[in-house]
Amino acid sequence: MKIAFLIDSFILPQWKYKIIEDFYNNESTELQLIKIKANNFIQKLSGILYYLYEALDYLVFSKTNKFKETQSEKDALKKINIKSLNIRHCECSEAIHSPDNLEWIASSHPQDASRNDQQIISENKFDLIIDLTKTFKKDFYSNFNAMSKKGICFFEFGDESNLYPPFFKEIYFNIPSINVSLSLTDGKYKKTLYKSCSAANNISLYLNNNKNLWKMSEFINRIIDDINNYPASVFNPEDECLRYDIKIPPNSLMIKFISKILKNLIKTKISGSKFKNQWFLAYRKIQENMDKLNYEIISPPEDKFFADPFIINENGKSYIFFEECCFSDPKGVISYFEINENGEISPPKTVLEKDHHLSYPFVFKYENKYYMIPETLANKTIELYEAIKFPEEWQLNKILFNNVHAVDTSLLFHNDKFWLFTNMSANGSSLSDELFLFYSDSLFGEWKSHPKNPIISNTKTARSAGKLFFYENKLIRPSQENSVRYGYALNFNSVDILNEDEYKETLIKNIPPHFIKDNLAVHTFNSDNTYNIIDGMRLIEK
Repeated sequence: MKIAFLIDSFILPQWKYKIIEDFYNNESTELQLIKIKANNFIQKLSGILYYLYEALDYLVFSKTNKFKETQSEKDALKKINIKSLNIRHCECSEAIHSPDNLEWIASSHPQDASRNDQQIISENKFDLIIDLTKTFKKDFYSNFNAMSKKGICFFEFGDESNLYPPFFKEIYFNIPSINVSLSLTDGKYKKTLYKSCSAANNISLYLNNNKNLWKMSEFINRIIDDINNYPASVFNPEDECLRYDIKIPPNSLMIKFISKILKNLIKTKISGSKFKNQWFLAYRKIQENMDKLNYEIISPPEDKFFADPFIINENGKSYIFFEECCFSDPKGVISYFEINENGEISPPKTVLEKDHHLSYPFVFKYENKYYMIPETLANKTIELYEAIKFPEEWQLNKILFNNVHAVDTSLLFHNDKFWLFTNMSANGSSLSDELFLFYSDSLFGEWKSHPKNPIISNTKTARSAGKLFFYENKLIRPSQENSVRYGYALNFNSVDILNEDEYKETLIKNIPPHFIKDNLAVHTFNSDNTYNIIDGMRLIEK
């Protein structure tokens, strides 16, 4: 496949470099670069506050680990010289009106070096052009489309009215979620190829850019085979391609923007100095109507929090496994309560502790044995434990996945297969945005990646929130709504299609946390044949 990248500089952000490098290392791809002679943003007096803010924002937030999702997170905005790939390039004018205006073109194939540039263009029309430049006027794509069989891929941030730098609008108007997408255009119309949604950070453009740009660096590779199979009539005449120059916010707007950020920072600082978030557990007897949310609270001591409850019924007894964590030493352990028919709770007892953090104890029974898959993100693994003596003694049975960044793994045995749902991230993207699915014929066998991975790319519904279960003849997948805040609300999603080729689900119910007084979040739901169990989050004084 012949692919051309449009670039406007040899010094590119690291996320763009990764995209080009991925294709460069693909032996089936013939890669060419077209460098556009374009004027970068000119620092005018009317926009100087934006550039000062951008520099300060990077200086402050690129030097802290506070907001980092994974241990291997990289700075997506770090500049790297693309000449290190040893690919020859071409240059052309931003005001190009046809391919004849190209000054020269170069290829990753040295044999093209001595040939006439126009001859290379005419004989080697690209299968696809991928735009990695800054935003240009809409006629920019019309000029280049004659050089591409499939069209031109480009990234979009927010909606079409977002004329300021990416994620500026979300912070300014306090919008809790961010949409990013990859689109294909023929110069006149467009088709959205891939779309994702993540939670917006309300204090930093840099933080929003870093996690979203890393996520976007994976988009093209995921859909490149689909693009290759697209017919010429893929574009919808009703979906016009509109793309404009990004405007630098004027100083008057930046004063308002910075004041909003300062207000958010002060609010966060004051709240953080007086209060801390404490997760707690809550349960209720099972009733026919799932809408009756009369839960009893299980409050942890002031120096701890309880979260991620899973419930197992064995020999008429209900056992609640959960994450127990001290504020003074934020390394979670797995503990359990026993709860009797009267709702009386035994003292907690720790059953699994490691040198690293543990949470989300997915406990299940298979062939008369109990197993557990706790979250082991800090160890970069997905691990399977077996109960030697249920419920108190557990030992490692097998490491299912190694060298991964994965959280909240949930397992389902359905239609004679094991289906493993887990939230994963690459580089510095959010762990709450994308859900991956794997399947196997054996609990201990090799796991195959589902061809639609990630099956969900949306922070509002992706992250797992407990065991899948059947309700009214529907398979339900509980998930978290993370756009407002981490673990804000519960979703119940109906799994409509689940097989080795397809996955589809439909959101059927969203449950905000307010059914419990002063509750700010609820992000786990599980049930046995006696009780429903959830967690919640409240503010307590430090």
